Amino acid sequence: AFNPTGDRIVTASYDKTARIWDGSKGREIAILKGHQGPDERAGFSPDGRLVITAARDGTARIWDADSGAQLFVLQPVGGSFLTAIFDPSGERVLTAAGNNQASLWNPRTGTKILSVDSYGDGLAGFGPDGRSFATSQERKVFVWNAADGALIRECPVFTYASPLTFSPDGSRL
Repeated sequence: AFNPTGDRIVTASYDKTARIWDGSKGREIAILKGHQGPDERAGFSPDGRLVITAARDGTARIWDADSGAQLFVLQPVGGSFLTAIFDPSGERVLTAAGNNQASLWNPRTGTKILSVDSYGDGLAGFGPDGRSFATSQERKVFVWNAADGALIRECPVFTYASPLTFSPDGSRL
């Protein structure tokens, strides 16, 4: 994944690390070590200051994008994280795992803000304004209010959803 300015790249790897690279020179800037299982996802915060990773060890981790220092470990009750992403403002992180609750976290403190009863397949995504997010579970998609975790809509999709992406204006999913 590229950072917002396009000059850095973060990669996730099967060797239990993520790496931050200089996008123009291809030079490694930092190795993010700490996961006990293969890294599945990695991405930058909207301001490029933080990195989020998710791994098969059932944790998501937040890192300083400049130093590579681990800041927080976001740990569920169980399951592996399949989604770990920042909201459009960078003020929250959404995690979702197979057979585990989807949760919102504060990336500046590492504290859980709320969880919703969505024991699904681990797919999740924010709406373009960050005021809602979607999860999927057994041929259904759920749209949740990001402020209080209230269910906004439940939609049968008659197949397994992959991935969950909102239209730019948020009117479609």
